[in-house]
Amino acid sequence: MFEILVGLLQLATLITIFISLILLFIFRIIIVLLNKYNLNKSLLIIFIPFSMGYYYLVSKNERKKFYDLLLIILFGLALFGIMFTLYQHFINGY
Repeated sequence: MFEILVGLLQLATLITIFISLILLFIFRIIIVLLNKYNLNKSLLIIFIPFSMGYYYLVSKNERKKFYDLLLIILFGLALFGIMFTLYQHFINGY
């Protein structure tokens, strides 16, 4: 049972590291293509890190609730994955 918990913590870490960045990047590209922004605004929305470009440049009417929900879920996974890192650091013999 303990091995299952450690496996889930490790899986949450891997999802956060590899899947979240790609998924959010693809979703920002889709938002830009659907709303047809000019080139400068599109590049800022896509490439400014931590979704700051999305929240600063996309109006509240054009924002998607799915993006906010996705960020909350990925943030929860990141917190869950941090527990794996703390476990590795503080538990001897792992």
